[in-house]
Formats: sequence, C-alpha cells, structure tokens
Amino acid sequence: MMGGQPRCYRRCDSNLLTDGSSTTGGGEIVCAQNDPTLTRSLLTVYVEEYLAYFSHPHSIRSAIDAISDDAFTLYTATARRLDLTDEEISSVANLIQFLDYSKLSSGLAETVALDQTIHERIRLAAFSRSRGPLDPRAKPLIDRALRSGNWRDRLHVDAALSRSKDPISTMSKVINDHSISAKRRRELVNELNWIFPDMTIRRQFIRKSIAKRSIIPEFRDIMLVYASSEKNEHAMNELVSRITNVSIDVACSAISLLGWYPTGDYAQRVLKGFKKRRLTASDAVAFAGAALTGMTSLFVMNGYDFGPLEPAPPHPLMSEFAAMAEELCGRYRFSLKDRLRINLSSAGLGSRRALDQLYSILMDIVRRKHNIDEYDLNLAVSDALSELQDRGRLIALEDLWTLSQQSTSNALLRCVSMIAAHGTVEALEMLLDLYNRGIERGLAHAEAERLSSRLAVKIFERNGRLTLPTPDDTSS
Repeated sequence: MMGGQPRCYRRCDSNLLTDGSSTTGGGEIVCAQNDPTLTRSLLTVYVEEYLAYFSHPHSIRSAIDAISDDAFTLYTATARRLDLTDEEISSVANLIQFLDYSKLSSGLAETVALDQTIHERIRLAAFSRSRGPLDPRAKPLIDRALRSGNWRDRLHVDAALSRSKDPISTMSKVINDHSISAKRRRELVNELNWIFPDMTIRRQFIRKSIAKRSIIPEFRDIMLVYASSEKNEHAMNELVSRITNVSIDVACSAISLLGWYPTGDYAQRVLKGFKKRRLTASDAVAFAGAALTGMTSLFVMNGYDFGPLEPAPPHPLMSEFAAMAEELCGRYRFSLKDRLRINLSSAGLGSRRALDQLYSILMDIVRRKHNIDEYDLNLAVSDALSELQDRGRLIALEDLWTLSQQSTSNALLRCVSMIAAHGTVEALEMLLDLYNRGIERGLAHAEAERLSSRLAVKIFERNGRLTLPTPDDTSS
C-alpha cells in the first residue's frame, strides 16, 4: 500500500494492466479490484496517452461493464477532439462498439450517433450501441461506409446491420445491391456470424438465401458451405455433386469440412471430382491445405474462411487424400513460399517424402542465403521449422545459426526454439550468443535458463553478458 491506495493504482499508466496475456494477468488484477475509480483512471490514461494502441480492452471487460455510462461519456469527449488521427478515430469507434449496449442508459448512444460534428465512423459504432433496433437514420452512414475506399470506415457496418429490425431482409438487400462493389458484398457474406450473432436467425438467412432464385450464384455456393458446416447433408451433397464446376475456393471449402462427414461417400466423390479438374499451382496448394484441415480436424466456421479447428480422428480416406497431395507436390513449378506450403500440408497428412522436402528446402534457403523477410514466406519457414521439430527432424546447429541471421519475426523465434531443442552445451552456448548479440533476447534467455537447468550448468553474468563457466569458475 502507498498513500492508502493499492500499488496497482500507481501503475494505471502501464501496459501491464491492459495486457490480457496470461503472462501478465494485468486485466485480472483490475477486474478483481472491482473498483470503479481505478477503472475510470485506467481508461482516462489510456484514452489520453495511448489511444492509437488501445481499442479492444478484452481483459478488463467486466470492469468496463460496471461503469459503461462513464466509459461512454469519456469516449464521447474523446470523439469530439479535433486532432484525432484516422487511426485514433477507429480506436474511439472500436471502444464504443466494444461496450455492451444492454448496460448503457437509454438514449445515451444517440447523443453521439446523431451528432453530425462527430466522424461518421464513430457515429455508426454508436448507432449499433442503441438500446432498441437500429435507428433508420443510420442507413445513410451504412451506405457511405459500404462504398468507402477506407477499410476502417467499413469495420462497423457488420455490428450496425446486426441491430436492424429485420436483419434478414436488410442483409438480403445489401448483398443484391449491385451499386456496392462485389468485393465488399463478398466481405459481408464472409462475416455472417458477426452480422447474425443469433444462430437461429443466421440459419434462417442461409436457408432463405439458398432457396432464393435471384441470389448471385457465388453467394449461394457460399451459403451451401455455411449450411454444410452444420452437417446439412442436402447442402453438402449439392456441393459434392458440383465439385468439378464450383470455384476452387468453394471446392476447397467443401474439402475443409469433410471432418464433419466421416461416413458416406462424400470424400470419395470429392476426390474423384478433383482429379477431373484442371488445377493450377495455386489450386494445388489450396487443395492440399484444405485436405489437411478436412482429414484431420473439425473446422468450426466462425466466418466463411476462419474459425477454430477442433481435433478429430483421422478421416477414413486420409491416406487417399495424402497420396493426391504428395503427387501434386511434384507436378508444378511452385514459388518458394508455395513449395513450403504444399509440402507442409502433405507432411501433415503423413507424407514422409514431403517431410524430407521441407528439410531440403530449408537447407537450400540456408545455402543460398535467401531473403525471407516477406511476411507470408517468413511464416511458411516458421511453420516448416515447427513441423520438422515436432517430427524430430532437427536442423544442424551451424545451419540454424546461419538461418537465424537471415530470419526475423516468426522464423527467428522458431530458430531459437529448435536450437534449444538440441539440448546440448553447444546449443546453450549458441543461445547465450544470441542473447548477448541482442537477438530475440527474451526467448533466448528463457530457453537458455531451461536448458541450463536440464544440463545442470550454471550461467554467469559478466559485464552485462551471459557466459558459461570458465575453468576459474569451476575450480573455485
């Protein structure tokens, strides 16, 4: 205690308190205090000093719920500032949309929603927080946001549409409105779970869309995928019967859902149909990735192309899909990233040859000193290292050192992890060298501590550097 207040009061301006990660527990501390004064102080500091980085305070949700009106008032004052950057405008809109509208006083959201001096992005978020159905006066804002070239303007359309008095009718009109770009309408179709959080209403919309003759064929196929994700055999049967003709995107989505259909002839028909398609290299990569999902897990669709994977027993036809994926690995000239991706999927399906290929590709990267800074390539290298480590195929320490000097981000983290996995004194020395060079110091230090404990080797600090014992240390 200090000055009669808990120590965490004096830390309210630290990132510690709004970091929801399991390592800090800052959010849990704030929620456990159950102190409105602390929560107000925390929000005030963050809105005033860290607004651009503070927009989804999940870890302190219950604390904010307890002062919803006060939080809204604080955000309102911020919304009226004239010096907000585009990013800060989005942060205010996100903070408002994050509030539970059922806990706001009646009419409070409208004070911002109807204020034409406030940015429309923030007003639209406020409209979605009104206590009743969406106010018709929100429609012009939705229309402009849907057509905006600024992606941040479009982020709050889903929440607004979800509050419509008749969301099914409203959404049907939007996706059939050809004055809105096909790309934007497709984005909305991909996000049905946010527009229809009520599963019963969402299912009604999907069912009606499938039955509607006027719906764009591409969108109807996506609705069939949604329906198939809930084990609707009629929808899955139609997709499978058209597997040679639907878009590669829809075809692969159907494959990714085969985990829900371990019986019946769906998988066999899909495989037969895919062998008749004229595939490009990118199609082959997509097929292998979808096969890995559908043969090894249950894809829970939180949206058209995203959602968690639940563990499932291997699909009875997994070996046949694995054989096709392995054959596709050698059929095309792939980019480096795609070579990694298709072999990763094939290895995940059980191909030993693909695992050997992953090792060879990474060694080629080391020898040729490939630049792997590009995000997707970096991530593919990281995943390849992870797959090899999980399967007990460790790259030699000297090659890992070379790769670590070429790597950043995810790939570098994986290099450090694989170095530690060697479990030798040489590996420990390398971890200390990385630390002393300032390369991923946090992870290098943590891995070095764990490894030194396993090896029963002390680590010494000398002049700010970590070292292994010298003969003098061992003799003393």
